[in-house]
Parts: sequence; C-alpha cells; structure tokens
Amino acid sequence: MTSAEEPQIVPSGLIDDIRAADAAGLRRIAVAAAREALKWTGGEDITANALIDVVEDGLYGPSNERDMLQVLTVETDERYWAAVDAAEAAGDQDALEAATKIFCRARAFLSCWYAADPDGLKAAMESVYEAITATNNAKLIARAVHRVI
Repeated sequence: MTSAEEPQIVPSGLIDDIRAADAAGLRRIAVAAAREALKWTGGEDITANALIDVVEDGLYGPSNERDMLQVLTVETDERYWAAVDAAEAAGDQDALEAATKIFCRARAFLSCWYAADPDGLKAAMESVYEAITATNNAKLIARAVHRVI
C-alpha cells in the first residue's frame, strides 16, 4: 500500500478546523483531545493531569510535569512491547488484546505530552493525532474538539 492509499488518521475536515482555530482555541483543542484520550483508555492519571493543569494555566514547553509524563510514556511503551513479546511467544490472542490496551494508554499519555508543546498548532495537531490513535475513534475525538471551538 502506498502512502496515498493509507487511511488518514485525522480526518481532513478536522485538520481544517484545527488550522482555523486561534491560539487559545488550539490550546483548548489539545487539552480536549488529551482529556478524551485519557478518559477512554483508563481514566484520570495524576501525572498526566498535572501536565494538563500546567497547560491550562498557560505554561507550555519544558517543565518537570512534562518530563515526568515523558518518563511514564516510555515506561508504558516498554510494558507494551514486553507484553506483546510474551503474548506472541505464548500464542495468546487475549494477551495481545490486553497489550493493545497498554499501547493505547501510552498514546493517551503522549497526547497529553504534546498538549504542552510550545507551538500551539503542533500541540493541537499532535494531541489530536495521538488521541485518535489511543481511542481508535476519530469521531469521538472530533466531537471533543468541536465542543471547545
């Protein structure tokens, strides 16, 4: 499959809506996508929430909260790969499905991490992308975005 034939993760209409948002709207979009991803992949998380609180206070870029969430994301990704390896070695389809939930949680954490990017457009685009990946539901994330723009 060529890249032109691959499915687009973020629907083009949603991309247009994000690009049309002002600076404050971009931040609301990033936060809404991140919060929705957290909600649908296991609920609130103290580390992720701490970073979202920083973003909502108008602080972006490097921070202790962002660093802590990056560590948590890496650890969660490592748990995912270990779970996949174990499931594949055992031929256990149920364990593979459980591993997918770990992957989705890591993507939700990454959505929160991107929400703190210093570039508002990048924050919104990447948070939305990761949230869609985390939930496997573009319509769900689009609804969350449209509630705040």
